[in-house]
Order: sequence, then structure tokens, then C-alpha cells
Amino acid sequence: MRKLFILLALVCVLGVVQSKPAAALTNEPFFKETFLDMQEDLLTARESNQILMLFFEQEGCPYCKQLHETTLQDPKVRTYMETYFYPVQVDIFGARESVDFDGKTAPEKQFARNHKVMFTPTVVYFNAKGEELFRLSGYWRPFHFLASMRFVKEGHYKSKNFQDLIRELVRQEGGLE
Repeated sequence: MRKLFILLALVCVLGVVQSKPAAALTNEPFFKETFLDMQEDLLTARESNQILMLFFEQEGCPYCKQLHETTLQDPKVRTYMETYFYPVQVDIFGARESVDFDGKTAPEKQFARNHKVMFTPTVVYFNAKGEELFRLSGYWRPFHFLASMRFVKEGHYKSKNFQDLIRELVRQEGGLE
């Protein structure tokens, strides 16, 4: 009888632990719902005349949370992103299957490692061939985040570094917001 009681108690405890909902990343309405097939996402971005941008994040990341609550809520950031970019979210510890630009499949956590993502949030921009154009790691305020998108969209990455563009924009706009 005692063994039966212990067994039932154990089953109840395990049932409670297993019924806990899985944690999820903060989603945004402008993130594209994809199968993490980068070849397909790149093609869709190209057909939409947009640039593929990957948001590498993790559950519980305070800087990711701040990015979502502040920067991604800024109307200028959202409008520019929705117009010129194809944003896809990747969980650096996720298990969903992904297909890299070269067609190789791996869990998204391996995909993140393959692209040398070590910190979250990290935003990586890719050209139409799947080549990395620019990487922005960490939390950035709306001014800087918008500047990173302009850096890529306007082709500044070809002729100057990001800090030079920031200095130019600060001079032109009279300071940071």
C-alpha cells in the first residue's frame, strides 16, 4: 500500500511538472512566420524587395525584453522595418529544425552556433545571396537600431563603419532622441 501511495504521489508530481507550458520568445506581429528555411526565406525576401534580417533571441533575456518593449515599439523603427526588411526570429536554444543557406538542416540552436551568435539579442542582416552584411549585438535604442537598418538598406556598410554613420546622423539630426 505504501509503495502504491508513493507511486501515485510521484505520478502526480511528474504530471504537474510536465504540464507546465513551454516558454516562448516574445513575438511581434511583423515577425514572419516561417519554417526557418533560410533558402525559402531569402527567396521570399528577395521577391518582396526586402532584406532578410534574423533576430537571434532567447527566453528570459532582459535585453531582448527591452528591445521588444522599447525599440521595436518605436513607430519609425517599425515602419522602416516593415517597409524594407523581412524579419525572422530564431531561438538560440531552440529545437525547431532549420535549413541554412547552403541547404543543410540542423536544430535552430545549431544554426545560431553556425552563425557564431553568442549574445542575445543579435540581429544579422543578409544580402540576396545569404551573405552576412552586418551584425548588431545587444540592446540598442531606437535611434541606433534605425541607424543599423539604414546602414544596411542604404549601402553604407560598403564604404564606412557603423560608428561613422552614427556620428553623421547625430550631427544631421542634432543629437540622439
